This record gives sequence, C-alpha cells and structure tokens, in this order.
Amino acid sequence: VDSFLDNGALAKQPISSAQDGAASDITSPDELLLLDNDGSDNVMKVTIDELFDTINVRNIETKTNSIKIGKAAGLNEIEDGSNVFVGLNAGEAALTATRSTFVGKTAGFGADGDGNTYIGADVASANVGQSGISNTAIGAASLNKIQSGSSNVAAGVGAGNNLSTGNANTLIGVNAGSQLTTGNNNTVLGAG
Repeated sequence: VDSFLDNGALAKQPISSAQDGAASDITSPDELLLLDNDGSDNVMKVTIDELFDTINVRNIETKTNSIKIGKAAGLNEIEDGSNVFVGLNAGEAALTATRSTFVGKTAGFGADGDGNTYIGADVASANVGQSGISNTAIGAASLNKIQSGSSNVAAGVGAGNNLSTGNANTLIGVNAGSQLTTGNNNTVLGAG
C-alpha cells in the first residue's frame, strides 16, 4: 500500500517513508495510513472491511489517544485527553481537553474542559482556554462564547451563542437563549 492522504488530496508516497516506523502497522492491502504533514506526528491507520461494509480508523500517533481528522484538528493538544477532533481547526487550541468530542470547522477551538460535545461549524469557538465541563452544543455557532459555563445543552443554530459563564441551561431552537450571558438553570424552547 503506498497511498497517503496529504491535506485532503490523495498522494503517492513510498510506504517506507512513513513517520516513526508507522509503515510496520500496515498489515494488509486494505489498509491506508493517513499522515499529518504539519510535523505533529499524527498518524492514523484506516482499514476497510468489505465483509461488514465498515471503515475503521485507529490512531497510531505517538502523543495521545485522541482521534484527529482535519487540518490543524487537535493540533496543540499537550495531554492525552482521549478526545475526538474532526474538521478544519476543530479543537486546534484545546491544550488539555479530556473525553470531549469536537466535530465541525473550529468546533471547540479552545475548549479545555472535560466531557464537552460540540457539533457544528464555529460551535464554542470564540474563546481560548475554556474551562467549562459537560456542555453539549449542536448547531452552527451555538454556545459560541462559552468560557467557564458547565452542564449546558444548546441545540439549534446560534443557541446560547452569548452564554459565557452560565450553568445548567437548556436552550433549544434557532438563537434560543442568545440574550443570556451568565444565567443559570434556564430553559428556553423555540426561536430566540
């Protein structure tokens, strides 16, 4: 196997040039190594299982047990947080995030908390060094300015986009709760 993914484009490269001996992890013709060319040693092995119609992705990079897919995704992670970073700049400035999932362009850009789930473009992306924990945001720009707020649920484009330190809020709908900045224990249903 000599196919590699290089910045989203399929490129040819000899298997022997894989970083840090990663080539030894290729064991069948149905496997592919994905190398991150930004010098961060992120290496993923993709296995295609035609019998079960599945694609398995396994992280074999040397720094963390996190999954990182996309340019600069999880780039600056310094601790093994067992996170999932998918998308352009997803979690790029998240240094110490743990058990979190960031999917979408700049999702969770600087989120360092524990157990956060951010899905959508620009979700929770405005602040670096976020310490909030157990937040769930789904929808572009939802919880965009979260800083230390915890246990919030936001679903909908722009839901809770100005909330920074509020806790235990449930915000469902387009721009639901967008006027909140520090409120606690609020429930907002419907467009804001």
